[in-house]
Amino acid sequence: MRMKRDRHWMPAIGIFVIGAVGWTCSSSGSASSGTGGSAGSLATGAAGAAGSGNADGGSVQGSGGTGGAAFWCSDYRQSDAMAGWIQLDVDVSGVGFGPMTSPIQACNLGATDWSVAASGTEADGVDQTTMNFAIAGAYHGPGRYQGGVAQGFTGSISHDDLGNFAFTTGAASDCEFCINADGRSGTVSCWDLEPPAGASTDIAYVPSGSFTCPNALPKPADAPTDPAPTGGLGGAADGTVLCHYLAKLGCAGRPDDATCLQHVAAVAINGPCPDQWTTWVDCAQGQPPSQFACGMGDDLVMSSGACATELTALRSCRAAH
Repeated sequence: MRMKRDRHWMPAIGIFVIGAVGWTCSSSGSASSGTGGSAGSLATGAAGAAGSGNADGGSVQGSGGTGGAAFWCSDYRQSDAMAGWIQLDVDVSGVGFGPMTSPIQACNLGATDWSVAASGTEADGVDQTTMNFAIAGAYHGPGRYQGGVAQGFTGSISHDDLGNFAFTTGAASDCEFCINADGRSGTVSCWDLEPPAGASTDIAYVPSGSFTCPNALPKPADAPTDPAPTGGLGGAADGTVLCHYLAKLGCAGRPDDATCLQHVAAVAINGPCPDQWTTWVDCAQGQPPSQFACGMGDDLVMSSGACATELTALRSCRAAH
């Protein structure tokens, strides 16, 4: 994938299946030892209650532990999986969005820790990437895990088109990892990955992605699988960041979460103030999410005062229609 300085599109690559380089796997605990209960731990499917936290508290839901059916992530699509690779949709503010791939180097599975690490030449055979996702101290078997750095959920990515540094999770970041039956495949997403201070003003987001370690179990044909998103891999859309944080903050009057992206597209194309809307969204999605607060309906305000001029112009235009 070759990133270009255009927020609307980073061209998709041709994807080939290439073996991982130097992959290793260690295992010091069972992948199905979930016991349910507190935030940051696994809730055991039908036999136990769901985890009690939320995106900030490390809620976990899934099927693990004894007596339950093997857990398979509904958003993991076997047909899209590349053995030995992590595949991500990436959105970088001020740059663009598109798919990124990296060959897996290590897939580690422990009693309370889980991680997958990848680095090397991307599947296009040109660019160099790294990707690291981990759960520290809160892994208890297959299931869906959600939380931030304080709960042990971390992620980082780098791409040589973006500079010689990594975008990493910080205090305002949140990640969701869904881990399949044997712990060696699943899906990942991370929001608000920031560069080192002074390196760049760009912020990276991973709305969706998947990983498939070598020798991962194949997903059974009868396991539930969500329909592929419109546009397929690389389908991150304008407004993805805005919709995520409107929902995360629970903003009153926001568009329906399930149709927020369609709302954003409709406003940008057919709304009464498309130019003002696009200018404001471009500005807002380039700000650190730690500054976001609910505004009015489908907008956000920034605690720093950033984008205030653009938001005032948008609201004035809307008031005139």
